[in-house]
Amino acid sequence: MEAAVYVLLAALLFGIYAITDLPIVLSPAGTCHTVLGKYLPVGISALLFLGLALSRPFASPVPCLDALTVCLAAVFVLLLLRPFFKEVSIVFALFGAASGIRLFRGTVPSVQWSVPLSWLAAAVLTGLLSMLLYALLLWSRSWQRSPFLSHLKRMGDAISVASGFLLVAVGLNLGRGIPSVLSIRDELLLAALLVGGIAFLARSSVEAVSGRYMERIFDINPESALSITVSIFLVLTLFSFDGIFPALRLKATVLSPGLLALAGLVGCRISQGRSVNWASVVSKAGTDMLLTPVFALVVSYLMACLFHPESFKMQGTLILALTMLLLLAVAILLAFMFHHFRVASSSGRTLRERENELNANRRAISELELKTMQVENENLHNLLQRKRQELVSVAMNINEQKEFIRDIYEQVGLARWEKDVEKKNALLHDIQVGLNLRMNFSNEIDSFYAQVEQLHKDFTTRMAEKFPNLTKQERRLTILLRLGFSTKYIATLMNIAPASVEISRHRLRAKMGLSRNQNLTDFIKTI
Repeated sequence: MEAAVYVLLAALLFGIYAITDLPIVLSPAGTCHTVLGKYLPVGISALLFLGLALSRPFASPVPCLDALTVCLAAVFVLLLLRPFFKEVSIVFALFGAASGIRLFRGTVPSVQWSVPLSWLAAAVLTGLLSMLLYALLLWSRSWQRSPFLSHLKRMGDAISVASGFLLVAVGLNLGRGIPSVLSIRDELLLAALLVGGIAFLARSSVEAVSGRYMERIFDINPESALSITVSIFLVLTLFSFDGIFPALRLKATVLSPGLLALAGLVGCRISQGRSVNWASVVSKAGTDMLLTPVFALVVSYLMACLFHPESFKMQGTLILALTMLLLLAVAILLAFMFHHFRVASSSGRTLRERENELNANRRAISELELKTMQVENENLHNLLQRKRQELVSVAMNINEQKEFIRDIYEQVGLARWEKDVEKKNALLHDIQVGLNLRMNFSNEIDSFYAQVEQLHKDFTTRMAEKFPNLTKQERRLTILLRLGFSTKYIATLMNIAPASVEISRHRLRAKMGLSRNQNLTDFIKTI
């Protein structure tokens, strides 16, 4: 019966660990799409089991009722805090619950106070290692001349290997926190059951949660992923054995992968010269390292009191229980304060990001509108130039037509006075052929004026509003003057003599009320 309880508790802790902490371990490498497909689900389970097996020499049994109290308190606190803080770790909850049991038993050793110091030292060490490794990888990359795709493949292979060692280190470090499972007889069968449970949970939970972490937190490059993965592996391995830092009295400590991953990410950002939101970092670390253990300690102590009602006969135990209730209320208040601070900080950051995005969109829209206006103006300018060229071509064609008619007129005169019948017939035949070729002369004049009026539609409208008493011929004259045609061309287009053009200009000046000092063409161009 006792063995079954141990197995169920261990399976419960492994399952929660697979949902809360394991995805964060795999997220940096998963960002580069190198780990999940290779190690899930059997690979992750086997590597974790290897790490747990390596931790067996350090196992020490825990009473069944105390283990049950610790697990229930840790799970209760985790369920209570996760709706408010998504990155809460089961590791901190287990430490607080175990401390509550020791407090109830009256066996709180002084070394327990070094555990929070170990967490802090591990986070700082991870950040420093991540900074150093990232700078080293960038330096080595600068000396390489290999293609980019080859570099990515090598980085992917390195991240996959480092992730395998990291999973072994996770199991090795985690085994220090659940030694009672490994001290039972037939532990291989029990371990196989645990491996099967992890394999069952891995694909459905680890992939989904890792995907969310990859989108929200670990949007990083391969160098950062490898630096963070190797840094966490080294720190987890170092803190899985006693006596690593004798001067600081730091013992082997179960560490939270989430805290280490956050520290590694901060180290990479500092090495990249990017800004770090220290308020968010301190808020997340403070929630894990302070609130979670305090909650778990109080809940575990109160559960132990419920499981041992005879302890209330002692006045000191009753006073301590009431104190624990008060601490629980204060811890709840602090939790809500932390949550409010994180929500406010996140909202402010989101608002700033949205404002920056809105400003960037506005600038992009303004630039796009400016470019659109420039393109439209250029197109209009090109269209105007093309229309003007067309008008000039039409005008030249009309002038040629005029010259042709003059030639025909002269040929008709010659034919009229020609006495020789054959020569006269030949002249008349030439005249007939030429006229057939130039039958569209009047149509071209009409087409020319239609194009002119369409091109200068706004001008003709303004002229009609400002000088409504102008005749059709006078309005056409203003358009031809605006185009800059000479008197000779105007006479040809209007089918009048050059002298008649000058007379028409004089009449137009009179109707417009211009003085002798004012230039008619310049005045028309200002309209």
